[in-house]
Amino acid sequence: MKFQKSKIVSAILVMSLFLNTTEISVLAESNNSGTKRNAEISIIDDIESEEERSEYEIESDFPEETITETAEIAVTDTKEITIENDSPEETATETVTTNIEETTTESDFTEESSTKSDSTEEITTETVSTEETTIEIDSIEEFTSETVSDEEETKETATESAATEETAEETVSSEIETETATETTEEATTEELTTEESTTEELTEESTTELATDVLFPGLPENYSFSSRQLKDKSILAAYADDIFELEEESDSSEVYVKGEVVYLTDSEEDALTVAEGFGGTLESFGDGVAVIRLGEGRTVGQAVRAAASKSYHLPAVWPNYYYQLFEEYNDPALKENSENYQWAHEYIGDQYAWEKGYKGNGVKIGIIDTGVHSTHEDLQENVTQNLTMVPEGGAATTIDPDGHGTHVAGIAAAVGNNGKGGAGIAPDAQIYAYSVMDSDGHMLDEYILRAINRAVDDGVEVINMSLGSGYYNGNEESVIEKAYQNGVAIFAAAGNEATNGYEFPASYDNVCSIAAIMQDGSKAGFTNYGDKIDLAFPGVEIYSTVNDSNQAYDFLQGTSMACPVAAGTAAVILSASDEIDALKGKRGAEKVEALFSVMKKNAVKSSSPKIGAGTTYLPNVLGIKIAAIDEAPQVPVIKNIGSTTTFTKEWEDISIECNSPNTEIYYSINGKKPTFKNGIVTNGELLTEGKAHVGGAKQVTLSVIAVNRITGKASKVVSQKFYFEPGPSSVIITAADSVDKIAKGKSLTLSAVVEPSYAKFGNGKVTWEVANNYSGVKVNSNGKVTVDKNAPAGECTIRAKAGSVQDEFTLTILDAVKIKKVAFSTKKFTVYTEDLINILKKEDGSSNLTVDGGEITDIVWSSNNKKVAVVDTNGTVTALAPGKAVIKATANDGSKKAASCTITVKQLAESITLKGPEKIAAGKSAVIQVSILPANVSSKKLDWTVNSVGGASGTVTVNASGKVSVKKGASGKFEVVATEKGVPEGREPKTASIQFEAVTTPITKIEIPKTVNLFTVSGNYNAPRQFQLLPEVEGGDDKALQFISSAPGIASVDSGGLIVAHSSGKATITCSATDGSNKKAKCNVVVSVPMSRIAIVPKNGNEGIVSVGSKITFSAKISNNFGKAANQKVKWSIMHGGEQYAEIDENKGIVKGTASVIVSNYYPQIYVKAEAVDGSGASAVYPVVVIPKVNKLNLEFGGFTNQVDSKGIYYSLSMSLKDYQGKSSVPSYNVEISGGKGIGYHSIKGGFILVPTKPTTNKTYSQLVVSENRVRCMASDIQSVTVTVTLKDGSNKKAVHKFDLIYTKDQQIILLK
Repeated sequence: MKFQKSKIVSAILVMSLFLNTTEISVLAESNNSGTKRNAEISIIDDIESEEERSEYEIESDFPEETITETAEIAVTDTKEITIENDSPEETATETVTTNIEETTTESDFTEESSTKSDSTEEITTETVSTEETTIEIDSIEEFTSETVSDEEETKETATESAATEETAEETVSSEIETETATETTEEATTEELTTEESTTEELTEESTTELATDVLFPGLPENYSFSSRQLKDKSILAAYADDIFELEEESDSSEVYVKGEVVYLTDSEEDALTVAEGFGGTLESFGDGVAVIRLGEGRTVGQAVRAAASKSYHLPAVWPNYYYQLFEEYNDPALKENSENYQWAHEYIGDQYAWEKGYKGNGVKIGIIDTGVHSTHEDLQENVTQNLTMVPEGGAATTIDPDGHGTHVAGIAAAVGNNGKGGAGIAPDAQIYAYSVMDSDGHMLDEYILRAINRAVDDGVEVINMSLGSGYYNGNEESVIEKAYQNGVAIFAAAGNEATNGYEFPASYDNVCSIAAIMQDGSKAGFTNYGDKIDLAFPGVEIYSTVNDSNQAYDFLQGTSMACPVAAGTAAVILSASDEIDALKGKRGAEKVEALFSVMKKNAVKSSSPKIGAGTTYLPNVLGIKIAAIDEAPQVPVIKNIGSTTTFTKEWEDISIECNSPNTEIYYSINGKKPTFKNGIVTNGELLTEGKAHVGGAKQVTLSVIAVNRITGKASKVVSQKFYFEPGPSSVIITAADSVDKIAKGKSLTLSAVVEPSYAKFGNGKVTWEVANNYSGVKVNSNGKVTVDKNAPAGECTIRAKAGSVQDEFTLTILDAVKIKKVAFSTKKFTVYTEDLINILKKEDGSSNLTVDGGEITDIVWSSNNKKVAVVDTNGTVTALAPGKAVIKATANDGSKKAASCTITVKQLAESITLKGPEKIAAGKSAVIQVSILPANVSSKKLDWTVNSVGGASGTVTVNASGKVSVKKGASGKFEVVATEKGVPEGREPKTASIQFEAVTTPITKIEIPKTVNLFTVSGNYNAPRQFQLLPEVEGGDDKALQFISSAPGIASVDSGGLIVAHSSGKATITCSATDGSNKKAKCNVVVSVPMSRIAIVPKNGNEGIVSVGSKITFSAKISNNFGKAANQKVKWSIMHGGEQYAEIDENKGIVKGTASVIVSNYYPQIYVKAEAVDGSGASAVYPVVVIPKVNKLNLEFGGFTNQVDSKGIYYSLSMSLKDYQGKSSVPSYNVEISGGKGIGYHSIKGGFILVPTKPTTNKTYSQLVVSENRVRCMASDIQSVTVTVTLKDGSNKKAVHKFDLIYTKDQQIILLK
């Protein structure tokens, strides 16, 4: 009978007896995805015979592998050239044999075509002949003939080969004769073809291209003129034109941009059609300012771009129609945390941070010494470089993986990444060198392993993974490992799955990195070996990887066999970054291995469990990558691209801002106030778009920036930077006080000059003034004061003001004398309303309101001191714009400064009134109608309120001046409340609004809603709720007479129907209030957080999911917080349906107690423990537990010892006596602690184990110590006192102890003393 278990049951070791031929045990265990209701247990009294296995045992079953064949290319007498056409439509392959004659042009190849020949090539412009030459085409430039002729149709093969993008680095052996169709007959002989040597005129590539563009691109009409923007675009394009042209020659250019298409920006379809003709093409499409031009036949994108960039061609800038791609994360399904097959080891060691830096094990060879590799697997095939068997020829050799263990190991270390299949290896770009050491009989012998190590050294492997082991020391194995070590090969070996501190090999040899296994919380796995020989510990529980069932098969396994390739893959990633790691730079041989081991240990995260080495290497620590905790506030944004420059010579500048924290929004301000983030709302901040802030508009501007993570509800500190702007003036405008533009002789007038922008920098910063036409008798000083001499002639004088390179002119009319003596208004105050027009020259009775003594109305100029409120035109007509006051001034336009003024008061009437109130009000209650009057600057918000009955309503209802409605007892039916605007002048229609409600007899007496609701900012991996529908329970009254209000809408908003929606982490209070005047309300506290991203159940105290009746085992929940730290980290424990009859659990502490067990058909009952997040996020996990009967006694029986070479050791058998069951049962899970002995190896066998001394305790031989059959003559120092303690891991902690004294002689003989 066998002990069956589900895929997540921990190590339950399969024991085997040993054969005469030494074998190796694979340190892994099967985790079949299928589960059974009961777990089978073997009873010693009824043991079925099994195939015996030697001291090297296999503890896990698995896959199959396919031989990787080496492809060879046979070269025949007929030489072939394979050429791919560069057609945008299709790719054709042509075969060209020797002695082919073809017509070509004078310029056959560009300067970048190269030849490597074994014999001399004769090349002329007329004939090119080669004999048995090999041409390596490193790169092929597109070329253009000096002349284009229809007769050149026969040049197809040579021309296409020169334009081909994918024939680089092909070796061609051929004899080719070509003829040109040109008139040039000059002959030149050379070994390397260049463009300059292929024509008698020695045309350069540029001149050749220009000749071609004259023909290919007719250009735009002569009357087409370029705008300044188009000229700038041509200049920009010129910097990239050569690079774009070179792209055309690259083999993968078809994946870069669309062949035969260019893009031109214009707002006019007519312009687009003209430009398309200029390029000799057609307009493919036009819309949204983008024109796509399809080039004509024989025209390439590279040629078009070069022509467009050249100043010699009358063509605008065009660009290739580039392809774009999505920047995706790794798409392997098992890398997603929400996958049921999640590969949690990646997260634990932080390898994806290394991948982002480009370190993925690139170029590193990982040797997998194991059962073979299923090399045709979809997730391995690309990375399996070599797959060999180390079983000698003639033996039972195989290179497939008959067991599956090696395939699983290889996938953990280096499965292909980002292919959308399965998962990914720790080092997804490393090369796998597989060495099968299992023959077809399932045996793994020392000789195979020794050969494998040596071969790996010869193959240049840098990292070897050995997920196998034995309790037997082997000198040969230690020697070849030493050789590998000296050659710079780092060997990682699994520590073993026996839960002992005994030694296993090769893990316990010097110069080998011994790897223990840890669980998801970093604690020691229950099955892992431990002790002083352990170097590091890596994830080894529930490891998902490739298996050999098929090319698409994956499954879970666990064991130190799985932890070891995680370590090996980590080492490969580190080695691929060795140039960036000081400790590894320039290291070779053993020094390199020691440096690698040291780096891995120094950058390890310590485990919570003792005796498992330095811990687990964390790759970000190795590479100096700083990882901010996901729940920390975002990093402070970085203001980029300014260097030391903070002063600009233009009005505005786009400043780049970056923040490397995930899930962040950036807000900025330039108004001098810092942005703030509180209760989910950003105040005084503008959302950054396209990564740039538009800064400027003042001489000094402070840019303040904050980063906000709404998922976690946290914000960064505000960072600020001052910028200074010193643009030149864009304009200067001259104005005169009160709009005067005439002045009498002998008078003065002060002009003002307004410079834009006001902070413009020019000269000494002062405007210069001058009389433009040297008008006699007129002067202007530096402050703009114009003085007119008494003798100045009458006429028009021009005054000029200059600011830098800009200027303005003011025409001033010189009068002979002052005409006006007085200006006066009769009515000096006016009240009007916005958008009114008023003629202030007339009184209400039509008489004149303005007196001008000595002149006419036309001699008056007008001005307003507040143009935001009211403006006045040249006829004295005032337009009211906004509420407020403005002074309108009438000034004599003769320099006399005679003036009069009046005051305009502008009022704002309501444009709309909106009422909001309850639909129902209970009799005897009151409610206030809410009012909204627009615009907000209305001059008066006073309203007249009335209430009217509707239909058959009865009773008394009143409303006061504040809109408070009171429903008297006995009132019923519908009523209408009307609000009317007050203070509206005669002749205007006041605005009104109305609302209806129903008077009901019974008020609401109670409202109940949930006191607490948990919502989440992201759905996470378990579809956590992001919204919640409140359904209030209402007593009395009408359940529709309710309203909902949120105290923090930025965190959680609520609509009128009670739907709560989460927006940002934090807390908000939702208040549900009765609107019927009863004033009843209820509150709900909403906690918005991030959900747990994953829960993993971890057994404590070395348990492996087995509990006996009457005993207890404890579980903990490892919470992952990859969305941020969940506000509530608690879980609720339970036993899933059907398991309650066998066990009970503390729902808060995760303590399981076995209560009953049965054996049915050799199976013990299996139950499932569940851990579920209490915050409502839906996160949960399950773990299987086997319940066995109560153990009365743990039996440890000493079985003697043997000194035979092939079976040396001290033997123990192990069993347990169960309550209510006869006979003895095998022990499913136990720990073996060895104390007092040094270097004692441990080897498991069926029903027990063997202890194997590996280090002599004395320097004497057996014959020197043994006096007779039962007598030994020795010193006390020759003896080791050893204690073996076996502890049952079922919660009962029952122990069995055996003590003995041991002498292990110099000639490797065991002597046990009584």
